[in-house]
Amino acid sequence: YGGDDRYPNAASDMTWSIAALAAAPCDILIAAHPNFTGLWSIIDEHGNGDRTKLIDSSSCTRYAAAGRERLEKRLADERSPQ
Repeated sequence: YGGDDRYPNAASDMTWSIAALAAAPCDILIAAHPNFTGLWSIIDEHGNGDRTKLIDSSSCTRYAAAGRERLEKRLADERSPQ
């Protein structure tokens, strides 16, 4: 994200996207990667489980914070000498 000349704004675009997600009002987080949201600890692949635990007004904020942390680590790793 930090050094590809084909997409020099990748890191700033990711940062902007994460900030937008953090600011978004949400009660139920639906993500492309459910393992990042803990979905499978609440319901199984058949939809069995306590669905009321899916309602969480801080879910987008927490998801964005985790994404920000992963991005910062990735950028730091990219800056590190190999």
